[in-house]
Amino acid sequence: MAKRKGSKRKSRAASQGELPGEYLKRSLVPVPIRNPLAQGEGQKDAQGWRYPEEHWIVKTRRLDGQFTVEVEIRGVVTTMPHKVVAQVERHLASIRKAQRSDAAKERAQALKEVGLTPFLKTAEGGWHE
Repeated sequence: MAKRKGSKRKSRAASQGELPGEYLKRSLVPVPIRNPLAQGEGQKDAQGWRYPEEHWIVKTRRLDGQFTVEVEIRGVVTTMPHKVVAQVERHLASIRKAQRSDAAKERAQALKEVGLTPFLKTAEGGWHE
């Protein structure tokens, strides 16, 4: 059996950065401009109103274990350093956790109202009704 040859081309992620060891992702994010006071300002299509969009350019960069996010809108570039990006990540995780907890409580309450008892874990590690 012939030995496989390795690729001489760098991986796509590694070749995108300008510096060695830098990883870079770029995205164009269309955001609808919606003014609640100006109804009917957009164009009507099959799905409903289509509003004009503005395009945000987002560049996420990782170098030496530190993330940096650049957001550009209308030619103005805002850079968020690693600490800010990490805090946004923590906020998102916290909000998702609270939403899951609230949804679980609502499901348990709905089961109780129907007469079903949700299964609960006991202190010994077993399950009871």
